[in-house]
Amino acid sequence: VDVSKDCDALSKGWPDHLLYKQPISNNFRRNMIFFNCFYKMEHTLCTQFQMLQWLEYAYGDFTGIPGLPEDKYEAAEVVYKAMYAASTPEARLADDFFWQKHHL
Repeated sequence: VDVSKDCDALSKGWPDHLLYKQPISNNFRRNMIFFNCFYKMEHTLCTQFQMLQWLEYAYGDFTGIPGLPEDKYEAAEVVYKAMYAASTPEARLADDFFWQKHHL
C-alpha cells in the first residue's frame, strides 16, 4: 500500500514541462510514470522476499541482530549484501554467474 502511494505521489509531483513534449501521449505520461515506478518497486519487494525466505531457510531467524533495519525485508537485503561483500572472489564469481547478470 505504501508503495502505490509513493508511486502515485511521484507521478503527481512530476514537473509538467517534462510531461508535455509530445501531444499524442500527454494524457498517458503520468500513468506511465506511475506504472514504471510500481513495476520497479514490485521487482524490488519480490527480490527482498525471496532473499528473506532463502536466508531464513539457510541460517534461521536473524531479525534480532542489532544494527539491522526494523523491516525484515530490508534487513534481509542488508544481510545478503554484507555476506556478498565478505565473500571470497571465487564465491563472488559463482554467485554472479548463477544469480546476477554475467558478462561472458
